[in-house]
Amino acid sequence: MWLTNFHSLKSSNNIDTERKVYNALESDDLADIVMTALEILNLQTKCANKFIPQEEISMYKSEISSTIYREQGNNHFNNKEYKAALELYNKALMFAPVNSRAMALAYSNRSAILFKVNLFELCISDIEKSLAAECPSHIITKLQNRREAAEKNVGLYIYQYDDVIKNYAQNYFDVKQHQQIPYANIDVRLLDGEVKVTARSSIHSGKVITYEEPYMMTSITDNRLVLCHYCYKFVPNLIPCQNCCDVLYCSEDCKDLSFKEYHEIECKIMNFIELTEYEGVIHSLIFRTALKMKYGSSWNDFIKASKLMGSERIKSSNIETLNFTNKFSILCASENKPFIYGKKFNTSFVFAKLIQHLDKSRLFFPQSGKQKAMRAFARIMMHLYLYASVRKLYPYSFDAFLKLHLLVRVPSFGIYTFASKLNYSCKPNCLLISLNRKTYYIAIRNIKPGDELIVSDELFPDTDCKISAQDYNYVCDCLANKDQTSRDHISSEQKLYYNNLDIDNLITLGKDEKISFIFETTAKALDVLGDVPGSDEYKKVYRLFRFCLGALEFTQTESIFISPDMN
Repeated sequence: MWLTNFHSLKSSNNIDTERKVYNALESDDLADIVMTALEILNLQTKCANKFIPQEEISMYKSEISSTIYREQGNNHFNNKEYKAALELYNKALMFAPVNSRAMALAYSNRSAILFKVNLFELCISDIEKSLAAECPSHIITKLQNRREAAEKNVGLYIYQYDDVIKNYAQNYFDVKQHQQIPYANIDVRLLDGEVKVTARSSIHSGKVITYEEPYMMTSITDNRLVLCHYCYKFVPNLIPCQNCCDVLYCSEDCKDLSFKEYHEIECKIMNFIELTEYEGVIHSLIFRTALKMKYGSSWNDFIKASKLMGSERIKSSNIETLNFTNKFSILCASENKPFIYGKKFNTSFVFAKLIQHLDKSRLFFPQSGKQKAMRAFARIMMHLYLYASVRKLYPYSFDAFLKLHLLVRVPSFGIYTFASKLNYSCKPNCLLISLNRKTYYIAIRNIKPGDELIVSDELFPDTDCKISAQDYNYVCDCLANKDQTSRDHISSEQKLYYNNLDIDNLITLGKDEKISFIFETTAKALDVLGDVPGSDEYKKVYRLFRFCLGALEFTQTESIFISPDMN
């Protein structure tokens, strides 16, 4: 829509407006281009589409819409396509008016799926919610019978590793935090206005370096119907927002926290936030990050923070660059990135549209000093979009149907105070894993004192470099991007070590009682092969190491996934 608006002005020979846009792009103040785009949008709004008043949004909660999605879910349920049915029942809940007949029926039908996949406690919870709503009398007896059957089976059919592995995993992920900074084995240096995170002492492969909670997370639209909108756990029995038809939560606690931090405002304009493509997802992530940053701050503090970002903020406080208790630490992102003008122009209209809707809702910006507040919000969103690093995570989850743990290959995206300071590489020495609202940093090569910590967003090390200017604002100078082979050749000593490892035999030992042994064995092997991460030998060891790490994750995870190929 923004492109249509801009082209229409251009075709009308509005040279002054065009010149204003180019001047704003050249401005050092990131707010200028967004506010210029807002002027264009406001002019177009007067001539074209009108803003939809907030009071009209509630009309989207509809028993008719909820019934349509529920009936579509019934078709999939009858065909034993339980994942598709679950998503449609969740969508039916999103559109159902609070405590309505449609809501009771959606909970009732979803409880049938949970019973089928042996998630009996969750099944009982859904039955209780259905009975508490406007439950039709003709299904009450059926629900009571299902609840009685579920109660008899609670605790059965749940796949679990033995207590030895569970205790091993619990100890593995139990990292004590430093009182001031939770990174006791890490040094932070400032070099030419940029943060360099290096190891203070040797860190062996497999060691947990540290962990942190994401400042903000999001996921692609495909996950919206199976993920909590706040903690991003995969949970089959999600509950809907009572106002909008776009988000679900795993608990009342997550819903309350989400409303406090960002969703109370976001909820009012969800219909105007596009989540259809990768860029739309990132725009939503940035928008919610800015909302959370404003939460609990006065507008004066928020405006002040917007004027001290990037390298200048980094220089102002070394500790702040890692202190995740300081919400404005997110703004410590270096501006030393090329290829920004196209993204800056395109995104300015997206952020301007969001500000336009926030302004017309009259519930966010102050009436006194509104222009300064709008400029600060625009400035922070644009800075985060252009310079803050967004991390991609692939969580492990429990598959309720297959009764095993698996890697969910549809990623979530997060903004972090610490992880955003780490550089990318196609040959990383750190792995990021997501576990119950925490992100752990695991060494996957022997990191020597003074070595920089480097991460990758890819699932597995690969000879084909995935780093591109479009995604990361720079081009990797590795051999893969020079059309040359990037395969590492191992030495004769490494080859002998690898052969003695007998990796194929280790794979066959991948049972519960052997997980810790295989994990420690492969971690040591990653140390030995760490200087040849592009070799086939390293990658084969790494995949087995990652499988074992996934097993440890699984024993501690609270995520539950239902596979799409159930029958």
